[in-house]
Amino acid sequence: MPPLKAHGAYTNLPSEVELNNLNGFSSAAFPATKVIHKPRPTGLLGKGWRPNILLGSILAFVVLLLNLSVTIFSTVSKRDDNGRRILFQGDCGRAGQVNTAIHFVINILSSILLSASNYGMQCMSAPTREEVDKAHARRYWLDIGVLSLRNLERISVRKRFLWFLVAISSVPLHLL
Repeated sequence: MPPLKAHGAYTNLPSEVELNNLNGFSSAAFPATKVIHKPRPTGLLGKGWRPNILLGSILAFVVLLLNLSVTIFSTVSKRDDNGRRILFQGDCGRAGQVNTAIHFVINILSSILLSASNYGMQCMSAPTREEVDKAHARRYWLDIGVLSLRNLERISVRKRFLWFLVAISSVPLHLL
């Protein structure tokens, strides 16, 4: 059998042809030797993480507009005799239903913001191939595929700054 060629920075994997030419084995007889190339997953707006970040940003902006609209509506609504704003006036049963519906919408909007910020922070803490190579050259390891605080010390300053910006803006939103 010919020597295996290097096919990556840290791998010494055989090519598909080399695997198929192994003595006594074929792809049909030994399916584990078949190299499978899966297409990159596609997001709603296209391939990769950038369109998904754009979608999260658009959704966060829509949530901002909805919150701003509700704030403006509540400031221009009528007042009672004591100067308090009246957002809804009706019987107790109906008021309970409106209260439940409002809280349901608030929870949906909060979930959208939480999802978008979590995805953004995960993308910002994900190392690039170059950052992984640098870390490995210095005998460090990085987490891949998870939101990792450990990676923050080894990723670019720009990505670290963006990560902290999203973290600082997300904490108050989720606590209010």
